[in-house]
Amino acid sequence: MRAIRAIVGTGLENILLFRERWNKKKVFEMFIQTQIKQTPEYHNIKEIQANNRKYDVLIAGSDQIWNRRLTNDEFDPVYFLEFGEEYVRRIAYAVSLGETTVKDCTHFISKSKFSLNKISCREKVEAAKIEQQLGESCSFVPDPTLLIENVDYNKILSAPKESDYILVYILKTNEVMNEVVKQLVYNGWKVINISPIRISVKGMRNVYPVSPSEFLGYIKNAKIVFTNSFHGTILSLIFKKNFACGLHGTRNQRILNLLNEVGLTGQIINEPSQFDFVFKNEVDYNSINAKINRLSLQGKEYLNIALHS
Repeated sequence: MRAIRAIVGTGLENILLFRERWNKKKVFEMFIQTQIKQTPEYHNIKEIQANNRKYDVLIAGSDQIWNRRLTNDEFDPVYFLEFGEEYVRRIAYAVSLGETTVKDCTHFISKSKFSLNKISCREKVEAAKIEQQLGESCSFVPDPTLLIENVDYNKILSAPKESDYILVYILKTNEVMNEVVKQLVYNGWKVINISPIRISVKGMRNVYPVSPSEFLGYIKNAKIVFTNSFHGTILSLIFKKNFACGLHGTRNQRILNLLNEVGLTGQIINEPSQFDFVFKNEVDYNSINAKINRLSLQGKEYLNIALHS
């Protein structure tokens, strides 16, 4: 009887998970169709090459496009720009390897059909290693979310109806993060969770899926953002929010690198008690803005040189 209940329970969970993913796909597709100019849809590199368009420049980026764990445990040549005419300039912007080793990645690059004219990485350590392995320049640049201003994001965001809330956006949970959320709810705060993972804390409002426009709106209008997401962190900086960062567990380098660059490693919490300190001591953006602007300028200058040199 227990086995039957377990099977039924698993089936219901799978149905709910499928429905959530389907709803997420719908809201993302609507955003893409209304906000992004697109070519026809291609499913593999052969289709791209067969319908080759006459581009002067191809740019691959960013995020974990060179993390082969996300591409069926092998490197996808599309993300190394192995298509198009030979004369085309090929630029890699702010790529991240994720859990792929630099050695494996640079070995694939060295065997690629076309050479990349310029390579950049969003982690300083990886950029230095790639440069050493390839024997050619690999620049450190910021995530492309920093290449535009918050006024540009304001044009596409959708403001939530809620106000005076604490936003939770977590990609991987742990005891510390769960305890912080429990304490917030216990102390009477309105807590809204837009995480793609399930967090079982009674009294917290779960909103999922959210569209990219809603995602931006929830971050901009939050009283404080609690996250272990790199993009949750960087968008908190862009919207000048008070925020606290838990650690992800396996993908912390990007967040640590970013917070080091802007001098905000104090926003990282390793114990639940630290959240209260971060909550009461708001980020002084008067001293941080110059550092954020410097990172943004660094990315723009890299692209300008890469496009014209």
